[in-house]
Amino acid sequence: DLTIYQPIVDKTVLVSFKIENAETGEYKFREIPVLVPGKYQVEESDNEAPLVLPELTEWKGHSGFFKVNEVSKIVIANESLSDVAKAFATDYKDLFDCELDIVIGSEADVEAGDFFFDITTDLSKGLKTEGNMITISDYIYVEAQEVIGAYWATRTILQALKSSGNQSIPKGITRDYPLYEVRGIILDVGRKVFSLSQLQQIVKQMAWYKLND
Repeated sequence: DLTIYQPIVDKTVLVSFKIENAETGEYKFREIPVLVPGKYQVEESDNEAPLVLPELTEWKGHSGFFKVNEVSKIVIANESLSDVAKAFATDYKDLFDCELDIVIGSEADVEAGDFFFDITTDLSKGLKTEGNMITISDYIYVEAQEVIGAYWATRTILQALKSSGNQSIPKGITRDYPLYEVRGIILDVGRKVFSLSQLQQIVKQMAWYKLND
């Protein structure tokens, strides 16, 4: 629809053209690389992106690190994010044996070491159904248009914390979204019996890597 969403940093995309002869039906197809200017400029002092799978789609590093502390908590902007917060807190406890309290509030209630989740109505960010924007400063601020986008952000945060031993995450901004709408595996139940607990574990592993089908 010719809508262009500004990326975090400069990004090269492929613009596809198909030119068809209306009389003969013959056509030619070509992809042309186009540089879309980003909102921020990359600098040598920028932090490297945190180690997560799949890799973050867009990243602009800052300097310094976000660090978890003894009073870190999860703040959600409204009740629609409660399931996301509960899943995040449960997995955080499983990984690091630490409890995170969940409260409903605004960004004004957020302190250093906290995780803040919000649903944005700003469509110009191009987050759509599964995308999210994570701003990592002294606290972590997650924006998503839909609840599922906020949930995928929790996978990013948990992976980044796990790679550092629950110590820190590099400060920066990521605008992350899937390249493919359907991402999944095929499970052949015709030749092997799977228990319910096995299926639950498989689904949990799929979610860890943001697979959805």
